[in-house]
Amino acid sequence: MLGYAGPVEIELDASRFSNDEETHVIAVVVAQHAENRRRNYRAKEQPIKQGLLEIEGYWSDSVPWYEWMTEPQILQPCAEECGLPIFELANVIAYQIRPQNWQVFSWMGMALQGSQYEEILTESLSKHATALAELRGKQRMQASEAGRASGKVRSENVRCTPEKVAKEYRTLMATGTEERNIAAKLATRFNVTANHIRKLRKQARDQT
Repeated sequence: MLGYAGPVEIELDASRFSNDEETHVIAVVVAQHAENRRRNYRAKEQPIKQGLLEIEGYWSDSVPWYEWMTEPQILQPCAEECGLPIFELANVIAYQIRPQNWQVFSWMGMALQGSQYEEILTESLSKHATALAELRGKQRMQASEAGRASGKVRSENVRCTPEKVAKEYRTLMATGTEERNIAAKLATRFNVTANHIRKLRKQARDQT
């Protein structure tokens, strides 16, 4: 196998990994994507004069496969075909396929992994912030409703005391209002229920 300081390999020879099935499968896909990139570049490339004899050739023929694979737009679809996160493919190339520029793929793997985790963390924090905002909104609403209910009870207790209800009963009965209609009238006046008025009147009677 080629080591880290091996000769330049223009096209990736996946057969070098025939004894390592997992790496071999990935190397085959990587080789295909690298050569597809080379062909796509060649389609728009102008030939150049090379050497002392100025023989026409193409610059793309001299570019090693691993240089093409450093392009994220090539690495990403290759990773998808391999069924790997992009940072994992970069690590496989760096540490298992081992091209001469393996350090580049090692750095790419670390950067891409950090970027992916950052995106996950950002998304998680965003969801948490949204849920927290909704929870706090509900808590504020509940606290507000509880405050209004408490205020209403306090208001009723202040305005509708048993003594005051008993006094109003006597006044209305003295002016000719039928007793069965008084609870409803006082309920409207004090903004409470008729049952609440009756309870207060009973309390007043029990106190005497």
